[in-house]
Amino acid sequence: MTEQHRTTEIENLWLEWNKANQDLWNRMLQSWTNPTRQGDIFSLWPEWNKANQDLWNRMLQSWIETETFAQLLGKAMQNYLTMHDAFGKALQEYMVQALQTMKIASADDITRLAEMIINLENKVDQLADEVEKASKTTD
Repeated sequence: MTEQHRTTEIENLWLEWNKANQDLWNRMLQSWTNPTRQGDIFSLWPEWNKANQDLWNRMLQSWIETETFAQLLGKAMQNYLTMHDAFGKALQEYMVQALQTMKIASADDITRLAEMIINLENKVDQLADEVEKASKTTD
C-alpha cells in the first residue's frame, strides 16, 4: 500500500469520525430541544464511545503501518536516547558533587583506592622477591 493511498485512507477515516460526531451532536441537540423526544443524553455516551474507539483504532492502525510513522518513531527513540544519555551524565556529575560535599567516597574513589592497593601489593611482592634473592646470594 502506497503512502498516498494510506493518506487518503486516513483522511476518509477522519471524515467518517467527524460525521459520526456530528450525527451524535445532532441527536443530542434534538433530545434537548424537542419536548416530544425527551431522552437521556447519557444513553448516547456508550454508542459515541464505541464509535470513537473503532474509528480511532482504524485510523491509528492505518497510520502505524506507514513509513512516516516508522521514521517518526525512530527519531523519537533517538531523541529519547540522547536525552537519556545527557540526563545520565548530569545525574552522575551531580552525585559525585553531592558525595564530595558529604565526604562520602564515590565509586570512582573506591576504584582508585583499589588500584592503589593492588599496585602497593605488587610493590611489596617485588620487594619480598628482591629480599629473598638477596638473602640467597649472601648465604
